Amino acid sequence: MIEQANRSKLPILAIDIPSGVNGNTGVVAPIAIKAQETIYLGMPKIGFFIGQGYNFIGKLSRVDFGMDEKYITQAKGKAFLINDQAVPALLPPIERVRHKYQAGYVIALAGSPGMPGAAMLSCLAALRSGAGIVRLFHPKGMEEEFAVAPLELIRHPYSWREPEPIFEEAKRAKACLIGPGIGKEMCSFIQSVVSKLDLPMVIDADALYHLKVFPKGAILTKIF
Repeated sequence: MIEQANRSKLPILAIDIPSGVNGNTGVVAPIAIKAQETIYLGMPKIGFFIGQGYNFIGKLSRVDFGMDEKYITQAKGKAFLINDQAVPALLPPIERVRHKYQAGYVIALAGSPGMPGAAMLSCLAALRSGAGIVRLFHPKGMEEEFAVAPLELIRHPYSWREPEPIFEEAKRAKACLIGPGIGKEMCSFIQSVVSKLDLPMVIDADALYHLKVFPKGAILTKIF
């Protein structure tokens, strides 16, 4: 019946959870309803967002079916799902007379030869979310690879043996992103740099594997 429903090409609405998806693990074994929309009751299942579950739930819509409010209050969330409608209200308002450093100065340590894309995407994301200035530190020799980067992005080549410019700019910066596209040959360098930075930090990609100790308050982009 599940296979026939999925093959029908008709919109499928799942009530509470698509049949065949494990609500705790997201495991699908061996098949499950591929819903266009899941109308979940009260609170969403963790299995919606892990394993294969996210591929089967479609759009999520909540229905209050009378669950006592105390159970919702007692529930402890394991993760947070980005609410696209709420995000704009969380960004700081734009003030007409501020300058770029007041808007926020972000430094980025990202990219490696042959891998400029993740660095450019993450820096562009920082600019689009409101940062007034973003300075990308990338290995020397990548200047041509970053020639197509957004004009607003400041590009600063560095050498593994000369991290001083990074520390100097960190004195003025308000936040740091580190890791996108850095490759797997920079373990000791990344550990040394991060241990000396005292900034709010977003740690991504290979930097997650290089670091044995994460700075307090750092945002990690993956779950191990």
